[in-house]
Amino acid sequence: MVPLGEVGSVLLRVFHELRKSDKNFRFKSPLMKFILERAREHQVTEGKYSKSYMEMLHICKTYQFYLSNTRELRNLRSIYKTKERTIESAANLVGLALPKTS
Repeated sequence: MVPLGEVGSVLLRVFHELRKSDKNFRFKSPLMKFILERAREHQVTEGKYSKSYMEMLHICKTYQFYLSNTRELRNLRSIYKTKERTIESAANLVGLALPKTS
């Protein structure tokens, strides 16, 4: 088995984020094929070192961060979306408790 290397591990994280963001994402999808084709084009072999390998690594990392942060933003928006709240529920949301009245 060929070791994945840095680009391979980043690609796995990208695919993991794609599966988290889209439950219908499959490994035989056109997006997956496109990403793998681009990665294969920029592989570094023993006889060749290219700047495009580093560019591919940077693009993969950037895309992985973009996907994870977009998913996190969606989660935060669902928690803190603007809607009418009671004073008690707003206080609980930020971790405060209202004083008890007699």
